[in-house]
Formats: sequence, C-alpha cells, structure tokens
Amino acid sequence: MRTMLATAVLLQLAANAVLFAEDGKKFEEHKAKVLQRVETRLSRLNEHKNCIASATKKEELKACREKMKAWHDANRKEHEEHE
Repeated sequence: MRTMLATAVLLQLAANAVLFAEDGKKFEEHKAKVLQRVETRLSRLNEHKNCIASATKKEELKACREKMKAWHDANRKEHEEHE
C-alpha cells in the first residue's frame, strides 16, 4: 500500500513538474509578445511626437493625428484577431 501511495505521489510530482515547465514556457512566450507590442507602441508614439513637433501648419498637425489614428485602428483590428 505504501509503495502504491509513494508511486502515485511521485507520478503526481512528475506531472506537476511537466505542467509547471510548460506554463513557464508559455509565460515567457507571452511576456516576449507583450514586450514586443510595448516596444512597437513606444516607437509609434515617438514617431507621432516627432511628427507633431515638426508640424508648422494646422494641416500638418491634422495629418499627424490622422496617421496615428489609422495606425491605432489597424492595430486594434490586429489585436482583436489574435484574441
């Protein structure tokens, strides 16, 4: 009886170790994707900031806003497709 119990406990521990390793891998993959999205957004915001800073006319400022809005809308659609 003790042998069977010990065997069952060892099997459960081994299964938990495998599941934990898989969860750890999934976590790292998810973390990498999130970091990449943040980097992309930061880059885009810097481009938007530079566009605004270099605008000399109302129309140029409006073009910056429209360009950022178009990117935001496209990014939102892409994000919704991945969920």
